[in-house]
Amino acid sequence: GFYHYMLGRMGASMAAIDPKKKGRCMCENFGAYGWRLGVRTEKYLNDHFMARGINRFVPHAFSPKAFPDPDCPPHFYAHGENPQMKAFGELMAYTNRVCQLIDGGIGETPVALLYHGESQWAGDYESNILACRNLTQNQINYLIIPADVFEEKEKSNTVFDKEQKILSVNGTECRVLVISGCKYLTKSAASFVLEAMEVGFPVIFTGSLPEGISDTDRDESREIINRLKDVKAVPVEELAQEPAIHKCCSVVTEKREKNLTVYHYYNEGEVYLFLNEDMTHSIRQWLTLPKKNSVVIYDAWENRIKAAKTCSEEEQTRIYVDLKPLEMLVLICEVSDLLPEVLESDKTSVEEKVYELSDFKVSRCEAVHYPQFAEKEEADLCHGMAVKHQDFSGFYRYETKVEGYDWKQAQLVIEDVYEAAEVFVNGVSAGMRIAQPYQFVLTDLLKDGENEIVIEVATTLERKARAMGIGDGGMGALCPLAPTGIIGKVSIIEEIK
Repeated sequence: GFYHYMLGRMGASMAAIDPKKKGRCMCENFGAYGWRLGVRTEKYLNDHFMARGINRFVPHAFSPKAFPDPDCPPHFYAHGENPQMKAFGELMAYTNRVCQLIDGGIGETPVALLYHGESQWAGDYESNILACRNLTQNQINYLIIPADVFEEKEKSNTVFDKEQKILSVNGTECRVLVISGCKYLTKSAASFVLEAMEVGFPVIFTGSLPEGISDTDRDESREIINRLKDVKAVPVEELAQEPAIHKCCSVVTEKREKNLTVYHYYNEGEVYLFLNEDMTHSIRQWLTLPKKNSVVIYDAWENRIKAAKTCSEEEQTRIYVDLKPLEMLVLICEVSDLLPEVLESDKTSVEEKVYELSDFKVSRCEAVHYPQFAEKEEADLCHGMAVKHQDFSGFYRYETKVEGYDWKQAQLVIEDVYEAAEVFVNGVSAGMRIAQPYQFVLTDLLKDGENEIVIEVATTLERKARAMGIGDGGMGALCPLAPTGIIGKVSIIEEIK
């Protein structure tokens, strides 16, 4: 719970609170996951933190030692041994693009959550993890604040606007304060709660109200606690249903999606990051944004704008999302000058013609020998190539041909692959994908008649490391080997009006 729901928010909150940091928070990512870690998981790790406001990354690690260096794998280049080096470069370019959108502005965090540190030191307490989980699962963004923002207001530029009922911490505006249930509260936090009560600024405790003030004498403690008796306390499981909290939702869902994480950021307009953090379930539904906006999808992987399926209702905007497991969608608002051109390609209903590709011939080579592929063999799309080549790490090259005429809008779809896949049509690259959905636009590459389709798959170093007897130094997860190569069907889907 701490790592998934709280850690990233703590970093982003500190970056927002401290004027010296200027909203910048850095994460050193990927280190010590073991040789099984590849770009597929690395993309999710970056998306996870970016969807919580982290906007600087240092990837760990490139090792100057000869392969295999047992210290904290994976190593991204590994002196030419890592097949995923090119894919890793694509991932870093993607990460840069998203980070640029969530840097230099300010995140929307209408809920302030008091950090439980002082309460934990003083006695019984309820961990912030529970409130963080409830808020995240209900698409409510929050700022984790220490009691210092009340004690030393000038250091964090803390201003309480009683008339507007806004708590501003270094420019980040919060409209409600949540305090996890605790036996003891600091005097500075309690003093703010009393001040908030006077003007009707919402304060909500989860679980229970405090029984004492940790940093004052007994008489003053008793007096303050008596005055706090009228503050609302609710079970943490019901936090998001409180009216003052519920209206802070970044988006409204048609049906509850506890694994949909949303980040809302203001930066020369508005940016939304929608991340499906479910490993097996796709999210397909309409989401409602709180105000009327022109919106487009920014495909940060391809660095291009796409049309969004939207409709406006009164003062709101609805957008339809279809997010595959662990997929992130970037939405940009207030770009009306781009919208008319983009919407020309938007289709409300289409017919599809499906060409299932088969009869693949497969060749392979290790990363240091690329592109010198060995002899060809039959492909196994049911189990990947794990059964045939249990100890192989490198590149698999799948080749087949497809015939067609007068091609319309077409894309190639791979059900699943481990891990990075680059598609070539008649010798021209259609791009690379490192995570679901493995979809490639082919429209401008297909020709009338016969077309050569090639898919190159870069694996992790996990299988080679195991065959060499290289351990992870106890740092990798103890689990079965991951699949390798293409898993399942490969199809060309052509859209026909």
